[in-house]
Amino acid sequence: MEHFVRPPIEVVCYTAGLLDGEGSIFHVVGKNRFGFSISQSSKNNGEDLCGWLKEQWGGIGYVHGQRRQWKGQERIQWHWIVAAAYEVQHGLGVTLPYLRVKRDAAERALAYIQQRLGDGVRYRWTAGENDYLRQHWEDHNDDIARAINRTPASIQHQRTVFGLASGSRSAFYWNEREDQYLHDNWDLDNAAIAAALDRTAGGVKARRARLRRG
Repeated sequence: MEHFVRPPIEVVCYTAGLLDGEGSIFHVVGKNRFGFSISQSSKNNGEDLCGWLKEQWGGIGYVHGQRRQWKGQERIQWHWIVAAAYEVQHGLGVTLPYLRVKRDAAERALAYIQQRLGDGVRYRWTAGENDYLRQHWEDHNDDIARAINRTPASIQHQRTVFGLASGSRSAFYWNEREDQYLHDNWDLDNAAIAAALDRTAGGVKARRARLRRG
C-alpha cells in the first residue's frame, strides 16, 4: 500500500530534470542513509520553487535556506531536501525512469534502502503513514500494522505520540451481540455462523470451546 502522493506525470518529469541538473543524491555515512535534494538560488526564486516541489510531492521533505557569500554579496541558496528513507524510496522510485545523469546514483540508493528494509531495519514514520493512522485510529493495532507493514507495538507507540486513543479490540474479542447469535444458533455449523458474523469457521470453533469451558 502506497502512502504517498504521486504527482502528475508533468511534475514527475520536471522533478527528474531538476534532479539531473540542479540536484544531488547523497549518502550520509554517519547516519547510514541516503537522501536527495534540489537547489536553486534566491535570484531564481529558489524558495518558491522548493516550496512548490514539496507541495506537489505531498509534503515530503523540507525546505531549507542556506546563506552564502558570492562576489562579496550574501545570497541564499534554497534546497528541497528529502532524507527520510521511505520518502527517498518514493521520490527516487517514481522519477527513476526519467533520470539520465543521476540514474546510477538513484539505483544505488534504492538498492541500499531496499536491502536495509529487507534486513528488518525500520525507519521513522512518513507523513503518509501518520495520515493513515489518524484516518484509521479506530481500527485495531494489528489491522493497521498489516496495512502499513509495521508492528502492533510500533502502532501503539505512535498512538501515544499523537495522543490517540486505542482502537477497536482484537478480532479475538467477541461482543455480546455475537455471543448471543452464537447461543441462539448453536445447532448451526461453524461455517454458517462464521458467514453470518463475518468471522472464520476456526474462530467460531474456538469461541464455542471457550463458552463450554466457561
